Amino acid sequence: MARRTATPIKEEERSIKWKRGARVRNKPNPLEAFDELQRIKKRLGAETILPEDVVEASKSKRSLLHDCFTWDNEQAAHEHRLWEARSLINSLECEVIYADPNAEENKRRVRVQALVVEKIGEGYTEVTEVLKDPERSTPFLSKAWEELESWRKKYQAFGEFAEVVTAIEEASRRRRESVRMRRTRTPSR
Repeated sequence: MARRTATPIKEEERSIKWKRGARVRNKPNPLEAFDELQRIKKRLGAETILPEDVVEASKSKRSLLHDCFTWDNEQAAHEHRLWEARSLINSLECEVIYADPNAEENKRRVRVQALVVEKIGEGYTEVTEVLKDPERSTPFLSKAWEELESWRKKYQAFGEFAEVVTAIEEASRRRRESVRMRRTRTPSR
């Protein structure tokens, strides 16, 4: 299998944009935000940047990134506790055993809870309940495919992941083909 490598792009050819679904408050222009992060790193004389560095540099109201943060400590504490609750909910696993309980390949560890987005809002429910209901599982599985595609895009330049990237591409191709076949078999209304 051919090893994929990253090809550096020229500075003037770069295209910086916010990631789809990025949860950043009051997003500034993405290129300006990127440049500000580079300036912070340069000011520190560092090769890497830490979240603490960004927060410290953004405290000034004149900072481009200032409005990306919640500076009201009470509100920020509440938002942090919500993040901790999401983390707690998503940290539980359940070992599901299929058919032959002695066969190791028939055991799977799955998250107990899944985030479900429905017309009435979003919340967490058990994965097993989501998978039983096509109205709930279809958007859940679509989101899973989006996340898999996002992972592929993020790591495709690394040769160490070439086999995984190829497997994702092949699975995505088969999925698209399957969807196309179902559509051609389903009569129009």
